[in-house]
Amino acid sequence: MLDNTLLEAQKNQNIAILPEEKAFHQTALTKFMQIMRWQEGQSVKSWVENLLGQLVPFVKGLQGTLYNADNQAETISLVGAFAIDDSQQLQTTYQYGEGLVGQVAMNKETLFLQNQDRFASISATQKIRLKAIFIQPLVYNDKLIGVIEVIFPQAPAERYTQFLQTISESIANTLHTLSKEIALAESLYKIKASEERLKRLSEVTTEGIAFLDKKNTIAEYNEAFSKIFSYKNEDFFGKKINYFFRISDETLQNTALPMEVEVLLENQETQYLEVESRPMPQHPVFSQIISIRDISNRKNTENRLQSTQKQLAEAQKIVELSDIIRKKNKNITASIQYAKRIQDALLPEKENFSKLFPKSFIFFRPRDIVSGDFYWFDEIEIPYKKQPLTVIACVDCTGHGVPGAIMSMAGSIFLKQIILMQEKISPNEILEELHISIVKALKQQETHNRDGMDITICVVDRDENILHFAGAKNPVWIVRDNKIIEIEGNNVPVGGYLNKNEKRRSFTKKQIPFTEHDTFYLSTDGYQDQFGGEDGRKFMKSRFKELLSKISSLPFAEQAQQLTYEFESWQNKEKQTDDVLVMGWRV
Repeated sequence: MLDNTLLEAQKNQNIAILPEEKAFHQTALTKFMQIMRWQEGQSVKSWVENLLGQLVPFVKGLQGTLYNADNQAETISLVGAFAIDDSQQLQTTYQYGEGLVGQVAMNKETLFLQNQDRFASISATQKIRLKAIFIQPLVYNDKLIGVIEVIFPQAPAERYTQFLQTISESIANTLHTLSKEIALAESLYKIKASEERLKRLSEVTTEGIAFLDKKNTIAEYNEAFSKIFSYKNEDFFGKKINYFFRISDETLQNTALPMEVEVLLENQETQYLEVESRPMPQHPVFSQIISIRDISNRKNTENRLQSTQKQLAEAQKIVELSDIIRKKNKNITASIQYAKRIQDALLPEKENFSKLFPKSFIFFRPRDIVSGDFYWFDEIEIPYKKQPLTVIACVDCTGHGVPGAIMSMAGSIFLKQIILMQEKISPNEILEELHISIVKALKQQETHNRDGMDITICVVDRDENILHFAGAKNPVWIVRDNKIIEIEGNNVPVGGYLNKNEKRRSFTKKQIPFTEHDTFYLSTDGYQDQFGGEDGRKFMKSRFKELLSKISSLPFAEQAQQLTYEFESWQNKEKQTDDVLVMGWRV
């Protein structure tokens, strides 16, 4: 099997391997076939970095990079690297034909340069002159999968360059298969989970529910839907919803309020329905969900009341409507309570914040059942750091109650994707990616919707004792030597369409050295905007800063108690103005 692999590689790469080199290639191929096996749960980036970590030293190289190809966009993007110094600031994306790696991607031919007058850092104080650069296209079935580049401190032996050419097709094959399998698995999991959740919800309601596909034809429906129309099951699939009643596709897509329609059944009886359409722009399969309620009894009662004009019938109608409203209000409240459980599940446990920072607190008080404010934190392992980085977010979404909660849940999910999946750890980059996600999700450039978030992102580096900070309209406060210092962020929110003079929404990162005596605070505007006091005025930012400075020397549990006491004392009989979130910690 190994001999066949070797012979096939020779044939494809036009490599003449001498007999005395054959044993070396056989041993090397056997070793790297084991290394290139994918482990369950392993990401493409992890697989690439593990391969480079083994391959580059094996061929006596100094540094290595591997790029993944997008043949449709004609670009290659950096997937992983080995022994690259931070100061080198690698370009992560190349167009075909751009630079050396871009030329190799375009021509799909090996490039080997020797005696290059270049330097590479190997430590903070030492540099080494490079002697050779070897760039190999990764081609599988005549299709470019990627490009691998290895830099040598000395001219490499011919056996190593030959081996890199020999193994390139196996790398391309594995990278191609791995990328497809992971992408397919993630896509199938999301589709299946989404469909199962929607089906379960549809089966527990008495309303008729139908899910429309991207062509606006019926793809799924519940039992209540079929009972309303009294059709056979096979009569529904593949038909448009307006086959059963006269509503245009445009009306369904653009109408948010319930619509009443009149339907003539097969038995020639007239039936009155209440139809509500909700778009599902983010779902991979469904485009809309249609809910239908049979309101025939109610409509017939209304018609009789209009003809008789009897006061008693009118009063009875009021009672019936009141009962409907009461039930609907009860259902709405129950739904909001359920939404709160979902929102609470998305929030990190407060106890975990205390584990990350034993000296800390989180003061969180939603105005309604659910909140437009939320907090997020996690630890991120970095290979070159002794201690993990800690990312902290304090977020104030547009609105409060249910609209704010929907934004907060979306924001929490986007933060996880950006930080944990896209592996963005610089606070300004996190805010920029979050802005792009919100604009795309809400289609804000087309609709001019301005909903968004005021947010503070802090990244705590315990190795360097540095806090990296970026803010969207919100600051970070530091109490140092009994004085409070305010570090401001950018005066623009995350989300909302770009202004005329704004080509790209960008944020500034600030680095703040700290000691073990410094206390950090993050807050939304809910505390300082609360009305109360003797004159019913706002608490105000200046009074809030004085309060933080005053309580900073107390144990953190007492700080939280003091914040609660001051807030309730100031609020007195006033209603809570907004959601409130304050976070404090000391490293």
